[in-house]
Amino acid sequence: MSLATGGGGGFSGGGGLSAAAMAHGPNSAMAMHRAHAQPPPGAEAPPGMTAAPGTSYASLGADLIDKNQNLTLKGVKNMAELPIVAVDLYGGGEVSYFPPIGEDGEGGETVSGGRPIKVRSMGRLGSGSGTEKGLSLKRNDDVAYRAVRRLLSKSRGVDAVIDNAIVDDVEEKRSSSNDVLTIPRPYLLLGARRTANLTADTLNKFEVEEDDNSPAISEESAAPKGGVSLRNATLDGSSNPTGDDFDRVAVRLTMHSGKKPLSILPEEVVGIMVARAKRLVHRSWIAGGGEEVEVLPEKGEDDDEEDAYLPYPVAYAVPGWACIDSAVEALLDSSASGPNPAVAYQRSVAALVGSLLPRERGSKHKLHSLLGEEVKRLREAFEKELREADDDDEGKASPSQSAFQPLVLAVGVTADGLELSAAQLSGVSADPHCPFGDVNIIANVNYRSETPFNLLEKAMGELREKVGRNLPESPGPCALITYGTVGMQVKLKTSLTKLLKSYAVEAEKNNVDDDDDDGFDERISIVSTGEECVAEGLSVLAASSHGRIYHRETEGKKKAKRTLNVHDVAATAVGMRMNYHSDEDENKWSKVKVVFDFDRRVPAGPYQVELTAAECAAFRAKADDVDFDDDNGEKLEAAMKKFEGSKMIPKREEAARGFKLQIVQMSERGGAWMPVGDIMKPLTIEDSQADDKESDEGRVACESAVLELSVGAAGIITSTLMSDGKSVLQATKSARNSTIRYYFFVLFAILFFGGFLVKSYYEEKIFDRDTRRVLAYYKHAAPGTIHDGDERQARYLVWKYKNKKDKLWRRLEVKYGSPVLHEWEWPEDEEDKKENEEVVDDLDTDTDADDVSEEGGEEPDL
Repeated sequence: MSLATGGGGGFSGGGGLSAAAMAHGPNSAMAMHRAHAQPPPGAEAPPGMTAAPGTSYASLGADLIDKNQNLTLKGVKNMAELPIVAVDLYGGGEVSYFPPIGEDGEGGETVSGGRPIKVRSMGRLGSGSGTEKGLSLKRNDDVAYRAVRRLLSKSRGVDAVIDNAIVDDVEEKRSSSNDVLTIPRPYLLLGARRTANLTADTLNKFEVEEDDNSPAISEESAAPKGGVSLRNATLDGSSNPTGDDFDRVAVRLTMHSGKKPLSILPEEVVGIMVARAKRLVHRSWIAGGGEEVEVLPEKGEDDDEEDAYLPYPVAYAVPGWACIDSAVEALLDSSASGPNPAVAYQRSVAALVGSLLPRERGSKHKLHSLLGEEVKRLREAFEKELREADDDDEGKASPSQSAFQPLVLAVGVTADGLELSAAQLSGVSADPHCPFGDVNIIANVNYRSETPFNLLEKAMGELREKVGRNLPESPGPCALITYGTVGMQVKLKTSLTKLLKSYAVEAEKNNVDDDDDDGFDERISIVSTGEECVAEGLSVLAASSHGRIYHRETEGKKKAKRTLNVHDVAATAVGMRMNYHSDEDENKWSKVKVVFDFDRRVPAGPYQVELTAAECAAFRAKADDVDFDDDNGEKLEAAMKKFEGSKMIPKREEAARGFKLQIVQMSERGGAWMPVGDIMKPLTIEDSQADDKESDEGRVACESAVLELSVGAAGIITSTLMSDGKSVLQATKSARNSTIRYYFFVLFAILFFGGFLVKSYYEEKIFDRDTRRVLAYYKHAAPGTIHDGDERQARYLVWKYKNKKDKLWRRLEVKYGSPVLHEWEWPEDEEDKKENEEVVDDLDTDTDADDVSEEGGEEPDL
C-alpha cells in the first residue's frame, strides 16, 4: 500500500508531496534597519507613523512580502481572501488565525475579545488531537478504518477522518483504552529517514519493527501492543529502503484486528491534525468570527467543506532544537494547502511577538509598563552620554545606540525541550499588533530533552555569556518572558527565581562593581504569558509576511512598508565534510567545516565552495602528518600544481570519482552532526552511454564545480551545484587550447601593433630623408630663392607627393634643369670645405696674428 499516494500530507487539494531535498526558493539577506530611540509604548506615535489605511491589496508593493518564506506577490494575492491559520504544534496545540484582507484592504475584524487587534485565538485542538498527547484514533471500528484508508489511498476524505475516526473525549479514551489507538507526538518523527536517527526518548514512545528491507506489511506479523509501531520505509511506499534521502520512517497502524494494517507517514499524521485546525478556523470564520458552530450554512450536493478550508495558508512555530532542514521541510509539506505554501518561524520569536500584544481594554499590561519605563530610562541615559561625548575635549567616542535599547529574555519549556532567547526591541509602532516594529534577536540557546528543567541552569549560563559578548555595554535585561502551558510556567518561574537569586549572591560574593554588572540577577521582572501567546504571535508574524500588517511613513501615496521586521539568528549550525578516498575507505571523512555557525544572522548565504579535481588529488596523496591549513593554503596550492597538466589526468579523474561531500547540521551546541540529504558526488556527472550508471566508472569525472549553500531562519538549507559539465580530459584540452589561443593572440597583438610602430618609424625616417633631399636640391639648384632653406615647403612637397616621389623628382629636374640627388651626393662647396677644415695651431712656428686672421682662423685668446 502506498505511503503517500496523494499530495501534501496525503490529502491536499491537488498538490503533490514534495520529495525534494535541500531544494528551496532563493534566500536573500534580510534588510537591517537602523534602530532609533523611541518613546515608550502608550505614548503618541512618532510623526509620520500611521496605522494601515484602507487600500486595495493590489496597490501594495512586493516589498511587503517576505520572500525568505518562499512567498510571491502573486501567491499572496491569491491567499488574500483566506484566513491565516497559526498552529503551535510543538506546544499545547493552540490555534489562532489572522482574518483575510477584504476588498477595501481592511482585515474584516477590528477587535477580538475586547482587544484592539484582529488576531483571533481558537484555543486548543482538543484532547483527541492535542499535540501533547498526539493523535488518537478509534480502533476496531469499521467506519473509522475505511475513513483512514480512503484518506491514504485517494487523498480525500479528511472530514470523514475528523468526524468518524478521531477520539476527542478523554473519558472515552480512558474507559475504552483497548479501542483507542494513539500516535504520540508525531511531529517528533518529521524528517527522520531511519529509525536509527531518532533519539532514545522518541523511540521509547513506540515499538520499532525489525528492518527486513521489505516495503510490504506482513499480515501475519504480531500486532504491536498499542496498535502503533515504527518501521523503515520509503517515500513512495513501494520500494525497499536503500539508505538514501528517499527513505522515510513510517508509522504502522493496526486499527482493526480483522483487517490489514495501514502505513502512514508522520507528515500525513500531522496533516490530519493541521486539517482539524483549519476546519476549526473555517467554521469560526463563516460564523462571523465567533465560536465553532456545528450547524453550517446549506451547501450544494457537489460542495465539499474540506475543499473550502484545506487551501488555508498555515504558519508553524518551530522550536530551535527542531529547526532541522528535513524536519521543517516535512512540516511544511504536511500543511496540505495545495498551491499555497506554509510558513515557519522560530517559536521563541513568535512568543516574543505574542507577549507584546495588548490585552483586553481596561486591563493593565505588565510587560508594556516595564518596557515603557525601560525605554524612557535608556533614552535619558543615551542623551546624557551623547552630551558628555559632545562636551568632552579629548574626543570621547559617541555611545553606541544598540546598548540603549531594551533587552528582553524569553524562556519556554515544553515536554520535549527548552528554548531561551534574548532580543532587543526598538521602533515603536502605532499598530497594536506590533508595538515594537523591530525585533532584533541577539542569541538563542535550545536543547531537546524530556527533562528540560535539568538543563535550565546550563542553558541560562550560555545565554548570559553570549549576551555579554554580543552586547558588552548593555545594562542587562529588563524583563524575562515565560511561555508555555500554565503548569510549565509556574514551575519555570520558580526555577528562574531561584537561579537569578543565585546569580545575585555570586556577584555579591565576587564583589562585582556596577561597571562589570551584566544585569542578570533577581532585579529582572519575570512576566508570565497566556497559553495562546505563541499562536497569536505566530499569526502576527505570518500576517506581516503576507503583507497584511504595514504602514506608510507619511500621508499620501507613499510606498507602504512592513511594520514588523524581525532580525533572526540561526538556531542550528550548518557544515560540510568531505571524503577523498571513494568507497574503499569510508572512514576517512574529514573534519566538519562549519559554514554557518550558531547565532549567525539569517537568512545567510549563498556561500560558495569551489571544488576541483586537482585539490581532491592533493588531499588524496597527502601524508597523515601534513596539514594544509597551517600556512594559509600555500602548501595546498603547491600540492595542487603537482597534479595539473595532461600527464596527471588519470590521477585527477580517479580523485574526482572518489570525492564525496556530505552537508551536515547540528541542532544543539556540543551535539552530534546530522546528515542532511544524500551524500553528494559533485565532481561527477552521469554518463548516458555507460552500461553501469551506478558505479564510479559509469560516471564522467569533472574538472571543477561550485557549490552554493544558504540557510533560512527556520533552518532550511538551500544548496545549488554549478558545473560546466566538462570532463577532466575535456577541461585539460580546453585549458591547453585556451593557453595556445592566449599566446597566439598575444603574439598577434605584438606583431600587429608592433608592425604599425615599425611602419610608422620607417615612414617618418623616409619622410625626413626626402625633406632634406628637397632642401639640398633647392640649395644647389636654386640658391637664394624663396624655396632655399624653406623646410615647411619642403615637407609639404614630400607629403603631397607621398606615394609618387618619382614624379616629384622629374618635375623638379624639368623645372630647374638639374638632377635631384640625395643629400650626400652633392659636391661640397668651398665655404663648406673651409668650415669643415680643421685649424691646427703650430706652437713651434711664429705666425703673425694678421696672417691667421686673413686665413679665417680665430684669433688666439690673449
